[in-house]
Amino acid sequence: MTEDFNVERNIYFKIAIIAFVTYLFFMFFGTKMPFQAKGGNSSPGSGEGNIVNQIVYPSIFLLSLVSLFVRRLDAIAIIKKEKLFTIFLIWCLISIIWSYSPIDTAKRLFRALTVFAVILSLLVHTTSTKEILNFIKPVLYLYVFLSIVACITIPGAIDYQFHTWRGFEDSKNVLGGVAVVCILLSYFIYKVERGGAKLIASIAVLFSLALLFGSRSMSSILAFFIIVLSGSFSSSDKLFKPLGLGRAFSTIIFLFAAVMGIIVFFVYPEIIAVFTEAVGKDPSFTGRTDLWTSMLISISHHPFLGTGYRAFWSVSPPSDYLNHIYSLFIWMPNEGHNGFIDIANEVGIIGLTIFLVALLRYFFSLRQLDSPNPWKWLIIAPLIVNLGESSMVSFTTPDGTMIMISYLILFGQLWRKDVEAEAEYESS
Repeated sequence: MTEDFNVERNIYFKIAIIAFVTYLFFMFFGTKMPFQAKGGNSSPGSGEGNIVNQIVYPSIFLLSLVSLFVRRLDAIAIIKKEKLFTIFLIWCLISIIWSYSPIDTAKRLFRALTVFAVILSLLVHTTSTKEILNFIKPVLYLYVFLSIVACITIPGAIDYQFHTWRGFEDSKNVLGGVAVVCILLSYFIYKVERGGAKLIASIAVLFSLALLFGSRSMSSILAFFIIVLSGSFSSSDKLFKPLGLGRAFSTIIFLFAAVMGIIVFFVYPEIIAVFTEAVGKDPSFTGRTDLWTSMLISISHHPFLGTGYRAFWSVSPPSDYLNHIYSLFIWMPNEGHNGFIDIANEVGIIGLTIFLVALLRYFFSLRQLDSPNPWKWLIIAPLIVNLGESSMVSFTTPDGTMIMISYLILFGQLWRKDVEAEAEYESS
């Protein structure tokens, strides 16, 4: 029998909060010294081999397990409710068998399982959006404020290659993705705050916008504008609801934009070239399209199983095909600059299919809630960013991690709704 949510908050809930806030701090700020020049082929923000990293993540993993143990039946119920993300993680675990580097896959999978345990340990004690935002707020504000100060005052906070802001991150593109997350979280907090707290949240939104445009990360800026437009279309549905159109207006606009985008991409690619040149980019998106072609060739060698979760770019010494990529691209990429391609390369078409089906189920499940769920935007934004970057399942930066957090929050809310409905039925 699931425990009543109205019981007095105990030490285990406090442990879950400590684990969650500690994880958030190191997720935003990292576990290695900031403002260092990019080196080697280590994954951005991975912190592998870092003594702090080796202490922090096992510690918060153990704290989460302690908190989960007392509500283990609730945790199992949430896992049964969501299913597919757990299946995806299990598939990543199985990929150790054929991984190019089983040790690297195991290390990075432990990071993913730690994130999963940290979030789950919090959700078995609370699924309140406002309460979760209150836990996020201090770390978020600290990160945004210090990042602005760093970008203005510290030379090392400037991207060494593009001379734009990168803050505490390894590159401008990572900062851009993080800034989109900060904008959305700050806006969510702004919507629920009152008085002076609302003013502070609005300042955080403005500072986050400054970080986004200071990074000049085009994929992140594009994601931001798509989110703004999508939000505007969703709001416009309310105007047409009295006419019985429901979501028809935004759906028609979205389909029209999607069809036009496909037509332009395949029939009139010169339009894309004009646009990219207007914003100072080349039609290959700074070599990305050439890299994607090489990555697709790599996938063709292991289409169904992949190279092992997070193993392709981290294996040492580099695999033959990774050496081939380095010979083609002198800028030594450490990711495929497309999250979907990287997932297919690492865990195969099977893994990518499980991941995409999990996302589809997420969006279909949103309809089961009685009120709008703003966390969906923290899944949509990284999906857009990952058309040109790769952070969806690395769980080393906020934009990728927020996919898992938002996903589990939804199914935690649906589980709690079922529990409350069952309690109401038994009491009637």
